[in-house]
Amino acid sequence: SSLEEVFLFTSHQLGMKDIRLNKQLQPDLPHIVGNANSLQQVFTNIIINSMQSMLEGGELVVQTSLEPPVGEFGGAVAIAFKDSGSGIPKENLSKIFEPFFTTKKVGEGTGLGLAVSYGIIRDHGGDIKAESTIGVGSTFTVVLPIVREKVETTA
Repeated sequence: SSLEEVFLFTSHQLGMKDIRLNKQLQPDLPHIVGNANSLQQVFTNIIINSMQSMLEGGELVVQTSLEPPVGEFGGAVAIAFKDSGSGIPKENLSKIFEPFFTTKKVGEGTGLGLAVSYGIIRDHGGDIKAESTIGVGSTFTVVLPIVREKVETTA
């Protein structure tokens, strides 16, 4: 899966930063239809941001789950990335998906990673949200719709 490939790609970096990856992946989730490279870009960006917030090491929990169907929508897969990093100040939380918003020093970030990630997820019909507590960590949750086959009925 795209997520497993991202784990392979980032596991060495996480280990070098003394960050433990705790995968809590629900088995047998439906497949998501989308651009694998774009989704990997989103997942990698979130993991790298989490890594950068855990300067003293820590834990990154990645949890997948199935969201129930709502109305005509066939449910969704949720992927939550929960870190034990420094957290995001409340006044910045509403701005993090805006282009060029960054709290990093000059040369450390462009402020485009989360804005691009937001656009990719919206293009896939999904949503991305963030929750954070200073000194406790942040959780980024990506929700992607399951594409249901239309069932033809005859009268």
